Amino acid sequence: MPISLRNFLYLDEAAVVNYLSVLEDGNRETVQREQSRAGNVGGAVGVSSARLEANRGREYKETEEAVDTIEAKYNRLVGLITDHPDLWNRVLQPSMLEEANAGEIVEVDADVYIPDVVKVLQRSSELGSMFDLMDALGELSGTGIQDMPSKRERDVMRSVMEQMPAELVVVAEVDDEWKVAGNLKQKYVRDPDLEGEVTIVGKVRRYWGPDEWKLVLALPGMTSLMPRDQRRKLEREGPREGEGDQFVKGPGLTLDVLAIYR
Repeated sequence: MPISLRNFLYLDEAAVVNYLSVLEDGNRETVQREQSRAGNVGGAVGVSSARLEANRGREYKETEEAVDTIEAKYNRLVGLITDHPDLWNRVLQPSMLEEANAGEIVEVDADVYIPDVVKVLQRSSELGSMFDLMDALGELSGTGIQDMPSKRERDVMRSVMEQMPAELVVVAEVDDEWKVAGNLKQKYVRDPDLEGEVTIVGKVRRYWGPDEWKLVLALPGMTSLMPRDQRRKLEREGPREGEGDQFVKGPGLTLDVLAIYR
């Protein structure tokens, strides 16, 4: 398989190592490369027609040791998986997504965006800092200070924010109909500028049909925000007027996202 030069925006390093260890029967931290060179050493004795020649071959070996980087592991993983059609699906046309099975890894070009509701929730840490500032100003007086939320109200809001998921959820539009969606682990995000045209790679979790709606707050990584029965009810009903940005319409796949790159 040809080597591709990828600019990773996201790479789930733990998943790469885990998947690769299954295919290679373990993990390796270094790679040794050995190169051999052959040469001849010889001489001659005698003059004119009486001449004796002797040659002896020598072989030189050079060994170098290199760190097995996560990018090298990813390239090796892709090379191994592509030999198993039941595990790998390079999507060349959106209709191929319909053939993807749970547990299979798909690679597809798409236009990724972060839903607005997710962006708001991702700013919860900024709100926490603001509440800390309010605590520090709590002993002061003045009209603006008095209009702030009370200490009890701030503590309640802090408690709610602590229950919010830390994962970043993305949706990728493959074409006007097909979407893929999944959550990203913050520690593996390499470039926050994720939105736009990318290649996304992930393991299929679930397919949802053309008449199904997925609530953004019910996507993987967000499911702790409301009870399951309530999520299912909202998805059956679909979006009301003005709620379109909070839903994603099928057909689509939810993924365990492995990598996003350009």
